[in-house]
This record gives sequence, structure tokens and C-alpha cells, in this order.
Amino acid sequence: MRAVHFLLFTIFLWFGSARTALAAPYPPDCSTPVGATKTLLKNLLKDNWHRAEASTCIQGNEKAALQLKQILDAQGIYIDYAKLPNDAEYVNESGSPQVAIDIRLPEIQWERQLDGTWQLSTSSIQNIQSLYQDTFSSYVSSLLDKLPASFFETVLGFQIWQYLLFVIILLFSWLAGRLVDRVIYGQILKFIEKHQFSLQPEQLLPLRSPIVWLTISICFLAGIPDLQLPIRSSQTLFFISRLILSVSAVLLFSRVIDFMSDIFLSRAEKTESKLDDQLIPLVKRAGKTLVWVFGVVFILQNMGVQVTALVAFGSVGGVAIALASKDTVENLFGSLVVFIDQPFQIGEYVVIDGSIEGVIEEVGFRSTRIRTLERTLISVPNAKISQCTVNNFAKISQRRFKCNVTLRYDTSREQLQAFIAEAKSYLENHEQIDEKTVLVLFNNMNSFSLDILVMAFINSNQWMDLQVVKQDIFFSFMKIAEDLDIGFAFPTTTIEFENQSPSNS
Repeated sequence: MRAVHFLLFTIFLWFGSARTALAAPYPPDCSTPVGATKTLLKNLLKDNWHRAEASTCIQGNEKAALQLKQILDAQGIYIDYAKLPNDAEYVNESGSPQVAIDIRLPEIQWERQLDGTWQLSTSSIQNIQSLYQDTFSSYVSSLLDKLPASFFETVLGFQIWQYLLFVIILLFSWLAGRLVDRVIYGQILKFIEKHQFSLQPEQLLPLRSPIVWLTISICFLAGIPDLQLPIRSSQTLFFISRLILSVSAVLLFSRVIDFMSDIFLSRAEKTESKLDDQLIPLVKRAGKTLVWVFGVVFILQNMGVQVTALVAFGSVGGVAIALASKDTVENLFGSLVVFIDQPFQIGEYVVIDGSIEGVIEEVGFRSTRIRTLERTLISVPNAKISQCTVNNFAKISQRRFKCNVTLRYDTSREQLQAFIAEAKSYLENHEQIDEKTVLVLFNNMNSFSLDILVMAFINSNQWMDLQVVKQDIFFSFMKIAEDLDIGFAFPTTTIEFENQSPSNS
């Protein structure tokens, strides 16, 4: 912060020590708007001071001419002569022979008189007084009236009172920044404590610096006109202050989004739904992207760049980009469908389109990332997800176990019935199986086996729990078969040879 203050003071001294080039008195010319403007400004230069000639096109009102020049300098408004008409018969879009001296001062207009000369309109001269009062602080003006003559001596191009006021403005801006920082910091801490957010005070530190600089730049901008500096000095100070203000504002909004996302994430951790855990990071990224896009435009505009043409070019380019990024747009709308329809949440096991299966790890703007059982990471476009079948295993309360037990054909009826009874009893008494869903039936006589259908639901929706239960069941079925002296069938082929007796010769 001290470095910036030193830089501003160095620029202030540099402009003060710079000497304006000597210029010959400019001959009054009120025949065109640009001629009237040159008559005013070129006769009020630092080393070419001619008040009478400067007021020629302002109905001879020297006070109005001086005040208008002070307003232009204090507000850092540099008049571009090329933008003013050089036509004595000029009329504006409404057909009136009037034109503003600058688009930033629409209330100050040149007007063609009956004698053909261009003069400042009577209403404009009246507006100068109100503009002058709005531009300069009445407290500073009254203070200057009370200062002794020694404060108006010139040192290195500036008067002593201007140096003193410059230092006072810097000091006041710094104190205001610190005061606002303390007040806002204290209020945010109280807000966090009141709502019991799981946030630490250190998380507020990124917010404090932009708040200080934003306050300093606003206060300094308000004080620049009262310095009554030459146009180039005012322009430079306005440029630096607006640049600091713009960058600080963008950084502040960006960090506010980070801070608010931390607050909502702390609340989301206490909820059972995982939708907010997915949505908050996406909203955070979208918000910061918009802030920086509009922030860059805001910064360029404050730096004097004509953003109208840039925005127009961006609109045309945006159409081309939209056509070229059709898939990206589809994926964006696909992500909206995913969030609205909520077919899954982070951490859930899903099967997409019957071929892609795994645990949802992240839902982004373009794609959804799925961690497979092989621990690989698959990115599936959201546009595809919105059009495919999604089988969400996390939504079921129980997992189904199903298998066919094939016994050999040499198994007797009594052995088959005993196997079915013992298998059913085992399943009904298993602690992880819902006894009401147990089904054990002799349902098919295959070409090589006697088939028993076994089906039941386990009291878990986890895939790994199902695999453990299946292992227990298969081991139990093998033990039951061993106890009953039953063998399991597998595909076999039996070939029989017919024994024919030899014929009599």
C-alpha cells in the first residue's frame, strides 16, 4: 500500500515539474464547434493565459470560461477535437444546430446563433455553475478562501496547498479503507458466530485486501477534482484510481463467491442429500467465470477502451463459437437435466446404458466422471446421460441373489427333496437374507441335469455385501450336497454301443 502511495506522489511531482510548451495566443474562431472549443481551451493553457479571448465563444463570460476549464481538468476530461464537427452548418440527429462539448458533459452544448457563430448556450452557462459546485467540495473552497497567500506559491509546478491536500486525501483514503475493513470484518465474524458456520476467521483474509483498496480508490477518486490539477495530471490520477477500483471490485466479487460457496458447503455437509454437494461447486465456477468476463469488460471500459465494438465483435464471434461448440452446448443442457431430474448423486453405484458401471465421482458442466470397479475413471458426456437408461443401484433397499443349482440325474427324489428343504432352511435363517423373499424350487429337468431355482434378497444395497453372501451360500450348498451324497451336474454326452450277434454263415 505504501508503494502505491509513493507511486501516486511521484507521478504528482513529475507532472508538476513538467513544463508546458510555449504556445502563441490562439486567434478566436467561433465559426464552427471545433473552432469554438479550441478558442476556449488553447487560450487557457498554463503558459498561454488569455481569459478575454477564451470567453469569446462563451458570450464573453470569463467566469464561466474559467469554471468550465476547471471542471474539464478536475474530472480528467480530455477533449478530442477530431470528434467535434468542423461544419458551420452542422445539425444534430434531431435537426437542431447544437452539439455537446463532450459526451461526458451532455449538459454543456455549443449552439449556432442567428449571426452564424457558435456560442455556448445560455442554459449551458447556467449549468456550469451547478457542475462547478458538484465537482468541487464546498469545504475545500471555503478552506482555500481562508488560507494565507503563502500557500498559493508554486513549487515544482504545483501550489503548496495542492501538495498538502494531496497528502491529506491519501491519508484520509487509507484511514477510510482500514475503518471499512474493520467494520465489515467484525460484522462478518458476528454473522458466522450467529449462524454457527464451520468457518475459521482465516478464511476471511482474502476478502480484506480488496475491500481496503476498493475503499481507498473510491475516496481518492472523490478527492481528485478538489486538487484542481491540470488535465494531464488529473487524467493520470483518474486512470490509476479507476484501474485500482476496477481490479479491486472484480477480486472482491470473485472472493465473495469463494466465501459464500464455503458457507453453503459447510451447510451441505450437514444434509443427507448430495445434490447440493454437486451443485455448489458448479455454481461457484459459473459465478466466477461470469464475474471475470464482465470484470475484464469493466476494467477495459475504465481504462478508456471502447468496449462497444469489442462487445459487438464478441456477439458475432459468439454465434460462430456456438455453432462450432454444438456438442458443448448439448452437454451443458444435459447437465441441467441431470441436476433437475437427479438420476444419481455423488458416491452412488450406477450402470449407464447397460455398459458403463461404477461409482459417481464428480458431475461437471460437460461430463460426469465415474470410477469403475477396475479403478479406472470414465468421463461420460452429460448429453449422453440425459438420453440413456440409468440403473441406480443406490436407490434399491435390497440386492437380489439368484442362481440355478444343477444336480445329476442319478439323484433320487428323496435326495432332491432333502436338498431343497435344507437349502431353504439355511437361507431363511441367514442373518443377512430377508426370509420372506426366499424361493427354492425344482423348476427344470435339463438335458443333463435336474435344475433347482434359488432366489432371495439380501438386506443391503452394497455390491460387496452381495458377493460375500453369495460366497457363504455356495459353500453351504456344497456342504449340503456332500452330506446327502449328491453330485453337481455339468454338460456331458453319453454314447451307447449296440451289441449285434454275428450272422450264421
